[in-house]
Amino acid sequence: MFGSTNTIIRYAVLVAAVCILSAESASAQVSWDNDVRVALSKAKKSGRPLLIQFTAEWCHFCHKMKATTFADGTVKRKINDQFIPVMLDADQHAELVSRLNLKGLPATVVVDPNLRILKKLNGYQDVDKLNAELDSVIVARKKVASVGFTRPSRPSTRNVTKGPLPTVRPGVAQVKSPEPPSPKAEPIKALPVAFDGLCLVALRDERALQKGTRKFSLKYKGQVVSFASQESLVAFRENPTRYWPKHNGACQVAGSTGKPLAGKPEFGVMFRNNVWLFSSAENMNRFVADPGKYAK
Repeated sequence: MFGSTNTIIRYAVLVAAVCILSAESASAQVSWDNDVRVALSKAKKSGRPLLIQFTAEWCHFCHKMKATTFADGTVKRKINDQFIPVMLDADQHAELVSRLNLKGLPATVVVDPNLRILKKLNGYQDVDKLNAELDSVIVARKKVASVGFTRPSRPSTRNVTKGPLPTVRPGVAQVKSPEPPSPKAEPIKALPVAFDGLCLVALRDERALQKGTRKFSLKYKGQVVSFASQESLVAFRENPTRYWPKHNGACQVAGSTGKPLAGKPEFGVMFRNNVWLFSSAENMNRFVADPGKYAK
């Protein structure tokens, strides 16, 4: 009888250990969703970006990435803590694959809750590479969240939409400005550098304060405008009005009582589909509270 009791105890301990290990194993997996709409709803509620992984049954490196990269403890924790993960079969979402211009599988795409692309990776990513790429997204979002080029400290819910960059809703009729000259790729030595050398394309499209380089620069309105990549330079050249700050970046709040001051990229909002810059956080908040007062 005594031996039987010991056997029962050992069995109970074994069962408990198996249950604990199973629970830990389950919790350690990437929490993949398979429905973009459900994942997007979670992203909007949490504010976290979506990490969309495109795979296919026939894709060897897709299976390899699942078995290696996504099995790594650091990668799993990072994805579960910082992102809303979604795994999609590329064959079943061919239209989305085409719209994202994916070049091969596996493909990893990170988008914010407003469906702006933050990162797009084509092909197999090992643990170190994916960790570095995810860290760059996390750091970039933290930088944006730490400056004024985000929602103001005391936003007016009447005029500001939710999101990483405040978008002020139109309160008065839009007045069209004259068309600015087209940017030119000509000698740019000894010209002033516009907006502290920040990439205007990254500023508007990615909500990121990202430095441009002299390698990707052009002359525009008598200044040197720098970009973070050749793609950004081309995007600006094709549509400069989309990226050039309203009123050439002058602070309209400061200018309402005297001589306009130059606005700063870290104190910016989106209004009427343009970037508006301000000289201080206080002036930015004044504009957001009543944009019609300053945007006439």
